[in-house]
Amino acid sequence: CKKDNEVVFEGRALDDGSDFHNSHTWNCESCLAYLKDTIQNRKNQMAAEILTTGKCEIKGYADDGQTVLAETIDFGWTQKVIPATTWDNPSATIYDDIMNTSKMIQRNANEIPKVMLCGENVERYLMKNTEFKDYMDAANTDVPYQSPSNLAMQATGICLKDGTEVSLTLEQANLLNSQGIMTALNFIGGWKSWGDYTGAYPGTTDVKDTFICVRRMFDWQYQTFILTYWQKVDRPLNKRLVRSIIDSEQIRLNGLVSREYLLGAEVQFLEEENPLTDLLAGIFRVHTKLTPPVPAQDIEDILEYETSYFKRLFETE
Repeated sequence: CKKDNEVVFEGRALDDGSDFHNSHTWNCESCLAYLKDTIQNRKNQMAAEILTTGKCEIKGYADDGQTVLAETIDFGWTQKVIPATTWDNPSATIYDDIMNTSKMIQRNANEIPKVMLCGENVERYLMKNTEFKDYMDAANTDVPYQSPSNLAMQATGICLKDGTEVSLTLEQANLLNSQGIMTALNFIGGWKSWGDYTGAYPGTTDVKDTFICVRRMFDWQYQTFILTYWQKVDRPLNKRLVRSIIDSEQIRLNGLVSREYLLGAEVQFLEEENPLTDLLAGIFRVHTKLTPPVPAQDIEDILEYETSYFKRLFETE
């Protein structure tokens, strides 16, 4: 960047922005910042080469500043992922392969790898792999808030009990689901699971019993509450015990709300639900209100032809 003939800034442009008047603002970084990034990138590349091949090539220049010199440092090992089953197979043990390679790197390099870089094909294999899906579900704290519908299936078709192959249209698949039957559909993007309703539908229209994901969330909440507060059973029934359960449970549910596993949740201790006879018997109840998200079954776009935009033909630049 020059002012008149004087250089006032040297660096690289990162991005630019423009406003309504088409004025541009450039964000730049100095040569030093660029140099630091270059050095860090080279360090990352060298580390990746050593971890995978056990070798690292060092390049530089001779004293004349022009002659290129290169030397290879060899640590004497090769660390490559050699899977028993190729990763394009949905049943491949990708997670185990990665773990075994990680352990090998730890033994040879005395370093724990924290990042794995992969190409587009490997990423696609990971997303379709059964074992890796299970691992990702576990990493997601096993909260069953998502619908199992419209998810990719490793299938080439569907058939009846006697083996007769069938092909369903979208209307036919929706008809089955309207009777509480989940099926599979090859409509867009290959074979996918299809259907949000439980077997209780249409016999019941209570939302907590009709949608699979909502029903699972209620079951999960019920079981989680028992496992979490079982340790409180037979403790003195006093105000401190009640408040500890109410406060702890509200904090846990607030965490689910913040991660959008729930739209909202509230825990209450209501006098009308805890009669004196039950309290004398050592029984007390808390009342939890929660709202798991329902599946977006129908997404509509309303199109309208707007004539007022013809006025733009007469606007000056």
